[in-house]
Amino acid sequence: MKQAIILVLIMGAAFAALLLLRMRDDSDADADPPRPREEPAQINARGDWPIFRGDAALQAHSPTELPRRLRLIWRQDTAAPINSSPVIADGLVFVGNDDGKLLALRLSDGREQWSFAAADPIVAPPMVADGSVYVGTLAGDLLRLDAADGEKLWSYATGGEIHGSANSAGSGDQLRILVGSYDGKLHCVRASDGHGLWTYQTDNYVHGAPAVADGLAVFGGCDFNIHTVGIEDGQPAGSVHLGQGSYVAASVAVADGRAYAGTHDNSFVAVELPEGPIRWEQTAGGAFFSPPAIADGMLVIGCRDRNVYCFDARTGELVWSFLTGGDVDGGAVVAGRRVVVGSAGGKLYLLDLADGREIWSHTLGGPIKTTPAVVEGAVVVGCEDGFVYAFAPEEPEQ
Repeated sequence: MKQAIILVLIMGAAFAALLLLRMRDDSDADADPPRPREEPAQINARGDWPIFRGDAALQAHSPTELPRRLRLIWRQDTAAPINSSPVIADGLVFVGNDDGKLLALRLSDGREQWSFAAADPIVAPPMVADGSVYVGTLAGDLLRLDAADGEKLWSYATGGEIHGSANSAGSGDQLRILVGSYDGKLHCVRASDGHGLWTYQTDNYVHGAPAVADGLAVFGGCDFNIHTVGIEDGQPAGSVHLGQGSYVAASVAVADGRAYAGTHDNSFVAVELPEGPIRWEQTAGGAFFSPPAIADGMLVIGCRDRNVYCFDARTGELVWSFLTGGDVDGGAVVAGRRVVVGSAGGKLYLLDLADGREIWSHTLGGPIKTTPAVVEGAVVVGCEDGFVYAFAPEEPEQ
């Protein structure tokens, strides 16, 4: 009798399990099939922007034709304000922050490849040459890091803060790195081992980056002069005095034998190299802490009166001006028929190069005091909110 009862219980349990399994199968058959996981948006870009103005002459002119609209693809938090303009090389974005970190982020998705912790803030833009990253710190150290993994290769000490980007001249064993310092000197360093080759002394801080053209380094000083120095030996080739109070607080740009620079006393000048004269001068309603961009015979520069100005490079005639929402200390970049520039008001703008008309803008999370990096398919900019923002052309609606 007991055996019969046990057998009935076992058979009942098996039937119940079979029924439950069939119900589950029927339920699964009626459910929506699982959706494939969406991949995060990525940037498909080409080209390099290895120095904060794009090229050794600091002209900030990209052949990329930007569209009428951009869309934000990714942003990456660096955990500290960014006053260091980003650069792009070999698919990586390199940028420093006020915590003293130099970060390498993947251009495609913003993910961190590596980071290097310096002892002091990095406000200078990095510069990439021959597989290495060169960047200065507010401690006055010029660092060389391996671009692939961030390994420190050497450090060269100047006597003051470094605010401007390094530049380079030569190649291979003859590669030289040039950087200005608040010790009042332009330093030339051998890239292979960090050995100092020469220094050129001025009478005040060197804030911006030196432009390199035709074997010469050209830079502005806080001693009211634009200096031209031979890269081979550090000997002066000439200088142009801009007048008492005309500090050159930003980098100069060089084109067609002229240097173009804004000054602290609200003037913008075109200077014949190497010894002058001043070909033309324009004044504005604020100081110029922004470096100029040169393209198609026009100069585009931001000002602390909140305007972006465009001048005729030959005559100095004002072509147009555009009022932003804040001071414009970061440099503009000319890309095709567009100008891309940020302001301390927190907006990144696309302007029409021909007439300065606003085409598009995007509000970021803080002031923008850096120069965007522009390559084919991407615009990358750092912001004082601590984020790096990467934009790509907006795809047209189907």
